[in-house]
Amino acid sequence: MRLSPDVLFGLLSERYDVDRLGRGCDSEDLPLPTFWQGGIVLREGAVYVCRTEELPRVPAVGCVFVCVGPRPSLIWSQWRGDVFYISDSGDDLLAVFNVLQEVFDRISTWEVHMQELANTGSDVRDMVRLSIPIFENRITIVDYSLRVLAYCEFDKEQGSIAMSSRFDHLPPEKLPQVARFTKRMMLDHEPFFFEDAPGLPSSYCVNLFFGGAYVGCCSLQEDGRPLRPCDLFLFQQFADYVRQALGYRNNTVAGQLVTPRAIFEQLLECFPVSRASMDRALDLIDRNLADGTIDDYKWCCTVIRSGSQGKNLP
Repeated sequence: MRLSPDVLFGLLSERYDVDRLGRGCDSEDLPLPTFWQGGIVLREGAVYVCRTEELPRVPAVGCVFVCVGPRPSLIWSQWRGDVFYISDSGDDLLAVFNVLQEVFDRISTWEVHMQELANTGSDVRDMVRLSIPIFENRITIVDYSLRVLAYCEFDKEQGSIAMSSRFDHLPPEKLPQVARFTKRMMLDHEPFFFEDAPGLPSSYCVNLFFGGAYVGCCSLQEDGRPLRPCDLFLFQQFADYVRQALGYRNNTVAGQLVTPRAIFEQLLECFPVSRASMDRALDLIDRNLADGTIDDYKWCCTVIRSGSQGKNLP
């Protein structure tokens, strides 16, 4: 399960007033929480629940403690790990533990369902619909030609985020800004923030690539509530599920994934390639060259046959 301390802190803060001490834990795959009891061996990357007065003198480096009771001393600010102090729990340790379990169950269930959708190449609108309770903000998925594949936004009548079909393409008022940055956006392999207009909330964008080819972009914009650090971490996971689904649906032949790189490797090994697979791979390249925004996107494939029968190329 992909759950980092930032995500845990963000989701736990939805229920409690949480203070964070320590220099941070690097784990991105936190396990289920356990109660801390004196005498057990502390493990790096683990999550422990206890009362403040029960915090160990010498904790394991890189683990997470969630505690209730008196405020921890400032010495914990220098510890190489995380301490989440909950000040409004009513000193109910069991209730805090149950909330932690709910947080883990919520993310785990979301991950399982998203992976199922990705593995079957399901409609990405189902992915957005499933993720609305996680992000509670506007989500937009566009393909390489800026065609909107899925879109949700704040519905004033319902007072919540809901799926929308207002646009088949990006809103007309957004196209000029997007067009100016299209080339940079399509080449950027790292997540980035994109400002639609001065004074408006920025969109957090993650580009989608398959076999080196740009196939679309996922963006998350403040529409229901402010973005949190945990949203950025989870949205990168969301974008990866979408990439898998688009790749499965658009780039498979007879259940096999097709990318330009895979096809060219087969050709260079002198293995036969079906016409359907070749057409699908070339279509990926054509998509990126159609509007002339990626002038340097070129493939060169050379097959050199061995001079002697039965001998491999050096």
